[in-house]
Amino acid sequence: MKPDSPTHKAMREASRSSFDSTTVALAPLEPKAGEVACREWWTREGHVEIRHVLIVAAIRPHPYVVRVYAGRGNQPPRVKRYGIWQKTIKEQLQTALAVNGIAPFEKDYYLGTAISSAARPGSPPDARLRKDGFVDRRYIKNVMDWDRTDLDKAIEDACNTILWHDDKQVRATGPGAHFAQTGDAFAIHTWGAVNNFVLWNPDWNNTGFSVPFTYKWLALV
Repeated sequence: MKPDSPTHKAMREASRSSFDSTTVALAPLEPKAGEVACREWWTREGHVEIRHVLIVAAIRPHPYVVRVYAGRGNQPPRVKRYGIWQKTIKEQLQTALAVNGIAPFEKDYYLGTAISSAARPGSPPDARLRKDGFVDRRYIKNVMDWDRTDLDKAIEDACNTILWHDDKQVRATGPGAHFAQTGDAFAIHTWGAVNNFVLWNPDWNNTGFSVPFTYKWLALV
């Protein structure tokens, strides 16, 4: 569905009528474990209309891995794991956006993103085992073991061609957090305007989307 289609225009007008203020608080998105939830709304700053899309996934994040072995048969396990994660996440994001009638940002949008993630201690399926049968603790990682920029890049890569056409459109960042908790999840709040560069607005913090997780929900996923 294109952003300028009659259906999308009607959705945009309905969204504006409810969420045209930067201080309106919305209920948090709290998908079940393994699922993705998303929402679209609009705000205005002066004459500039700003489109927002929030995606919250109750799925374990994965740090970015340089896939220098792409197309070869001798891919290291971590490269294979990242490729599988990317493919799976892209499919789930695409389905969730389609179900909610959310179209990708068009090429003339300048975008910003605010990304958060959480991950409990865990190990990959192919982790090395010790002689006693337990996982070698060197393979047990949580979000604190990964570089923040690698987490952000992996999530943005998953959104590329799904939420926007080209990641070169992303030109601004907002507040986010990456922390170890009892659950696995990540979220990305994307905003943008047509041919306008919009910086993060501190008033958006009042909507609860800077770090859109609650401890109670994380304990369930």
